[in-house]
Amino acid sequence: MRPLAVTIASIATVLASSSLSAQNKGCEATRIPKQLPPARDVLDSADAILELKEANLLADDMRFSLLFEGSDSFPRVRLLETTDPTAAIVLLRSIWAQKPSEPWAVRVHVVGGSTPSLTLERSIYCPPTPESGSPFPTRIAVQMKPGDRRPPPGTQRVHIRLEALIDEGGVPSNVRITQPSGMSDLDDEILKQWQGRRFHPALIDGEPIRAVFRTDGQSPRM
Repeated sequence: MRPLAVTIASIATVLASSSLSAQNKGCEATRIPKQLPPARDVLDSADAILELKEANLLADDMRFSLLFEGSDSFPRVRLLETTDPTAAIVLLRSIWAQKPSEPWAVRVHVVGGSTPSLTLERSIYCPPTPESGSPFPTRIAVQMKPGDRRPPPGTQRVHIRLEALIDEGGVPSNVRITQPSGMSDLDDEILKQWQGRRFHPALIDGEPIRAVFRTDGQSPRM
């Protein structure tokens, strides 16, 4: 049987906007929690300011990123715009344990000076995106098998949707097809190609995290 050449429409659309600049355009304030909690529900504000002051770490303007990862009661704490972990370790001592839940994140904004204050802000989340360095074929020749479903009459265009878990290094795992093409050889080839792809990982306040990527543009957001 003569191979059938088909055009992969859905994936081609995704890859057209898969550069790092496209990821940056997708960055926005987190949606979880739905409403920002009062600072007192997350940490002891007065104690946090006092601890930072006594450690000689209180600055005029400081922002910390707090990432709660589901099963952990305490967050990963990071002082933004610096790699020195000392202030983050000090702040962690004033944070209350939280009940396990879906992952969520907030920023803690500390203002020093003569009248120190502490408030919560939304973190910034960037979804994972495929790297654009290795081109993906948008037209593939496949051998039809018994039970395969041909594309609609008059077209060789098929739509395939995939989902994958992207780790902090941009490596996909648990790749699966959520909308098959109807042609087993084509689906197998698409899975093989996507298992070998590399991604820009999701970011929370600039820190890589694991996240789900979907080719239909409906990737879950934090």
